[in-house]
Amino acid sequence: MEAVKYLPLLEELVIHCIYLSAKAIETIGRSCPLLKSFNYNGHWSKYMVSNLEAQAIAKNMPALRHLQLFGNKMGNEGVHAILEGCPNLESLDLRKCFHVRLSGDLGKLCSERIRDLKLPNESTDDVYQFAVTGTSGYATSHSDDETSDDDYVKEKITRKQRNRKTKKQKQKKNNKRMFD
Repeated sequence: MEAVKYLPLLEELVIHCIYLSAKAIETIGRSCPLLKSFNYNGHWSKYMVSNLEAQAIAKNMPALRHLQLFGNKMGNEGVHAILEGCPNLESLDLRKCFHVRLSGDLGKLCSERIRDLKLPNESTDDVYQFAVTGTSGYATSHSDDETSDDDYVKEKITRKQRNRKTKKQKQKKNNKRMFD
């Protein structure tokens, strides 16, 4: 996050496949006061709801006009904070934000304030395939069908096993070369 401190004129930022803490988002907002467009796409968790990232956006990115949060773990409280903290917001993309329920007053507020609103269950086919990464840092593609956390974990385990096997094969080759 050090690099962002040297970009005070930045108006658009797109971040994929990297987890950002609320503190990192605060740093981006404070360092880039002219930021008008922020795309932050992560991995959805059906077990955890957290509004910290959304609150950091609301408090530190008041000039936003466009916000995309694919797969964010925020709930309605986070959406409300964003609407309050980003008065110029014109487009809000909440696809894959499955803890958000835009009904009642919040749904009405969104429809009144946001010109271009994408709902959690809307298709992502018009943009690109949604990519997420595990702790290994390798991106995996997920199409628009709902992928469960269990499938994600299985995929991550399989990927780690392949990586270990590949490392062992490389080590064997290197060892063989040393003794040849």
